Formats: sequence, C-alpha cells, structure tokens
Amino acid sequence: MLSVNLFGEHASFKRNLEHLQSVFDGRLVLLPPVDEGNQIVLGFKGPAVFADRDQLMARASWLEQHYKLPAKRWARSIGPVNGL
Repeated sequence: MLSVNLFGEHASFKRNLEHLQSVFDGRLVLLPPVDEGNQIVLGFKGPAVFADRDQLMARASWLEQHYKLPAKRWARSIGPVNGL
C-alpha cells in the first residue's frame, strides 16, 4: 500500500495521478482535497482487501478514538471499498 500527498493544484497533478493509476492497476482511493488543494492518494497492490461499509466505519471510529484523526469523515468520502 502507498499513501502519498499530491499537490492538487500543481501542473504535475494529472500526470502523477495517471502514473499511479498505471502502477497500481487503477486500485486507488483519492481522499477529498483539503482547502490548500493537497490530496491524499492511496494505492493498493497484492491480494484484494474486502471490507463492507460497516466494517470501514467501525475501523474509522477506532482511529478517531485512539489517534484523534477525522477518520470517519475520510471513510465517508471514499467510494466503494471492496476489492481494493
């Protein structure tokens, strides 16, 4: 798994995203951009990971409780979660 912060408003954003899509066979999750335009991209390789929405939200809740991160907001912002 790769986690990268792309500068969404930079001229290289589209090219970098296309390279990531190629390397990860399209198995990407893009989190919503922040006000400054940066965007977190998650890339996945290896065996597919399956989680239904309830499992994802339970894990996000745990992250919020233990690390004070806005994980539930992140989880709600991504699309389908199966087969990543």
